[in-house]
Amino acid sequence: SWTEAQDGEANNLLGVYSIEDDSWTEVPMNGENGSPPGRFSANVAHHEGVLYFWGGALRATSPDRATDLWALDLDTEEWRRIAVPAWSG
Repeated sequence: SWTEAQDGEANNLLGVYSIEDDSWTEVPMNGENGSPPGRFSANVAHHEGVLYFWGGALRATSPDRATDLWALDLDTEEWRRIAVPAWSG
């Protein structure tokens, strides 16, 4: 299926589930700044029609974590990268 990772590599495919139709639809990867690279275990939050994606692992077996923040407008299905200050904790 289009959601499966191959050889531990994450993909950047995103699906939206319709309860009414009991089906999945793939969300196209659009946006002026491209789209986020594939990842596992990203943090996701929804606020006022926008999904925010932060962090996650770029490979299933890697300790390296992504630190980028992306927003997906659910009306236009467009991605934009959001600049965030570096963590200094």
